[in-house]
Amino acid sequence: MSSNDKPTVLIVGAGLGPMLGALLEKSNVPYTIFERAAMVKPLALAMYIITRPDYYSIMLKQVPAHKVLFGHRVLNITEEGDKVTVHLSNNRTYKGDIIVGADGSYSAVRQRMYEQLKAKDLLPKEDQEDLPFGSTSLVGQTKALDPEEFPIVNKPHCQFLGFLGDDKPYTTSDDITRIFEEYKKERYPAVMASYKSSQIMGKAIEDEQKARALFEKQQQQDQQQPRSRDLSEESQLQHQK
Repeated sequence: MSSNDKPTVLIVGAGLGPMLGALLEKSNVPYTIFERAAMVKPLALAMYIITRPDYYSIMLKQVPAHKVLFGHRVLNITEEGDKVTVHLSNNRTYKGDIIVGADGSYSAVRQRMYEQLKAKDLLPKEDQEDLPFGSTSLVGQTKALDPEEFPIVNKPHCQFLGFLGDDKPYTTSDDITRIFEEYKKERYPAVMASYKSSQIMGKAIEDEQKARALFEKQQQQDQQQPRSRDLSEESQLQHQK
């Protein structure tokens, strides 16, 4: 590869792959996306929820074990000529031609790239602003649901969906009826609507004042903290009984 040539990027999979393709297109970097399906299907597959460990297990079976390095935290990224070097917390370094940042919301790759672009006054103003959208996730367990009232819990896998109202703590039966009519062909809203008279959201967290307090506290913290915080500033909401 000459110094004037750009490396060609090969992307396998037309699911998330086109997102990277779009970025490469804007950067005028040659690329090809490979997808095993013969055409784009008119309808998406049904929703399916899988635990993170199971998902990792499936993905890791597709990659040789020696190519996945666990416990290797990236601290810095430097460029020299047409090469890029990642510097790890164990003092080791790795060199390559292209680095793809697929390391999540608080991407170390993106942070280092932004630092370098900002130092050269090349970082767009829009990328220096906080995102206009935010969300809060509260993970916990409810009290055991009565299988007679909620027979769906007898299945190996099941899910309840609920929506927070604009000015009320939980969805009302009218809200659920409206949502069901709008999405009645979808699988999961139908499950939710079938129990609309049971006030699912209220039942699920009844008397859980502590959980609600934790939710409100975390919500306030998220509103006060910029979306582009550093890795060292990440915090996890801990639940104590």
